[in-house]
Amino acid sequence: MEYRRAKIEGGTFFFTVVTHNRREFLCNTENIQLLRQAFREVMSKSPFIVDAIVILPNHIHCIWTLALGDSDFSDRWRLIKNLPIIVIFNIKEKSLYQVERKVKKLFATQILGTSN
Repeated sequence: MEYRRAKIEGGTFFFTVVTHNRREFLCNTENIQLLRQAFREVMSKSPFIVDAIVILPNHIHCIWTLALGDSDFSDRWRLIKNLPIIVIFNIKEKSLYQVERKVKKLFATQILGTSN
């Protein structure tokens, strides 16, 4: 599969992030809290605006706007997906690579980018 990443600085992007095999682990309150915490942590280090978000049991829809001069949404998503997954599934791997392999099995991401 060939991925195309929109490199639009300060752009607004629509994302759909789907759990692998549509597993329904996003629906419980604890997991939503973990997801919120992950968003807060990432936003504190790499600011962006969440224009809209919908969390469903097996997928998330988001609209984000990045700051002018910034187009790096992929690193933000990587961090957001990793943080709660480590806790939800009690992942004890020591390397980030091992964690990211598990995360890739849990999520698939579709992205639509637009410029402001």
